[in-house]
Amino acid sequence: MFHIDEQQFALSLDHVDRIIPIIETRELPRAPEHVIGTINLSGELLPVISMRKLFLIPCRDFELTDQLIIVNTKKIKFALWVDQVAEVLSANESQLVPNDKVFIENELVEGLVQLNNNRILISDPDKFLTNEQIEKLKDMLIAKA
Repeated sequence: MFHIDEQQFALSLDHVDRIIPIIETRELPRAPEHVIGTINLSGELLPVISMRKLFLIPCRDFELTDQLIIVNTKKIKFALWVDQVAEVLSANESQLVPNDKVFIENELVEGLVQLNNNRILISDPDKFLTNEQIEKLKDMLIAKA
């Protein structure tokens, strides 16, 4: 589970490689709007995606407490810029509400989990980039390497 302002989000652990403190990003011209640059992680260039831009949350500058979640999807690996990773949650089936029952009109959300009095949006990182954006990014990263 992680935070963007007051909103709580979650990703399946299947997608999470690791979590690191925020590091310097380099600009990536002509990248999709929600891709704010790249990082060099042990010699591997990764695009950095802003959750704020994806979910239309007001943007702000980096803060020293921000973190990057290194995410693996079926087609690409990237860093996801978040305000703070809170914890690893374990939820049972009764706490999960699928997207078709949540009525959130956002394809980036798989559903939500209800824990105590908190509603946590479960995000689907496989949908953060279109196939066309992924191919363009891969070409740009190869050219930059």
